[in-house]
Amino acid sequence: MSFPQFRDKHQFDALVSSKRLLDYQRQLGRVPEGACPTRVIICYQSSFMDRVVESHKGHWSSGVFRKVYWIDETSGIAIANYGIGAPRAALSLEMLIGWGVQDFISIGTAGAIAPDLKIGDLVGCDRAIRDEGTSHHYLPVGRYSYPTDGGRFAKKFERVGTSWTLDAFFRHTKEEIASYQKEGVLTVEMEASALFAVAEMRGVKIGAGFVISDLLYGEEWNPQFRQEPVEQGLDKLLWMAME
Repeated sequence: MSFPQFRDKHQFDALVSSKRLLDYQRQLGRVPEGACPTRVIICYQSSFMDRVVESHKGHWSSGVFRKVYWIDETSGIAIANYGIGAPRAALSLEMLIGWGVQDFISIGTAGAIAPDLKIGDLVGCDRAIRDEGTSHHYLPVGRYSYPTDGGRFAKKFERVGTSWTLDAFFRHTKEEIASYQKEGVLTVEMEASALFAVAEMRGVKIGAGFVISDLLYGEEWNPQFRQEPVEQGLDKLLWMAME
């Protein structure tokens, strides 16, 4: 059976919507007054978000968007951390789109599949393999989803390529990794393909880039999430996203 289970789903409109939820939240006084950000940078590491708040003057939004931090040194750019995983990232993106945000950049860590990548390297994403469930509720069956910003963000990277989006963190098999290496896939992470699918369906712009935080080639998985090159890489991604 194809996925999603209801074969003709993409022909129909959804009953549940971010607009309706925001209308309800507005009645409760939980939607901020005034303009929304012109761009939201989505990140996933709490320690990185803490560092951004410490090093960049800004202010938090309120109510349902209380996790959105406006960076004062920029014009209308904010950053938000909603945690890891495709379903949560897609939900957050939908809410921000409902608020009126039209421009997004996703920055975070990724595992290296390509054996020439090392900890701290930066990689831009020009397409993502849809090996998670969320994107298939937004787009018909397909192998890839793509950034919708016309390649704007990816052009800032020296290394650009395909990422494998998998939403089961402890289910990377050696056999899959070897297969994707033969295809030239560079990285694996948990959000990109879903975010691209939501952005395509909703008609907004999004790009994505990663810093290598762990190595999935070799005989053993090598996690280095909290090493200095990873933290420095996240800082570089933030500056790139604010440009």
